[in-house]
Amino acid sequence: MKNGAVSLGIATLAVGVADFMLGVCLRGGTFDLVQLCNGLRAALVGATAGAARIEPFAAALIGFTCAIVAHGTKFLVESSGVDDPGLTFSIHGICGIWGLLLIAFCDADHGIDLLS
Repeated sequence: MKNGAVSLGIATLAVGVADFMLGVCLRGGTFDLVQLCNGLRAALVGATAGAARIEPFAAALIGFTCAIVAHGTKFLVESSGVDDPGLTFSIHGICGIWGLLLIAFCDADHGIDLLS
């Protein structure tokens, strides 16, 4: 089943799980709604390019990893002193590239075949 809406829905659901886990592990058990919204944006950016070509498990993988990548690059950008209040570089730049790379591996029909 390859349905773009289902894939994007699963990707954003995976981000909710990822953000909850990051909150418990890294932020001392607190839940941050702004971080959740940024993670949702990151998952949508990462999974949108191949939403109609990937399976739901791949959408969850892409969404989960894009949330982690977005949070990680947020700290790198802040520590470098760059002003990026909307996380535009982290979300649209890095997560977009990360999503395209993962789609190349996760596309069942035309992706990179790692098992041959």
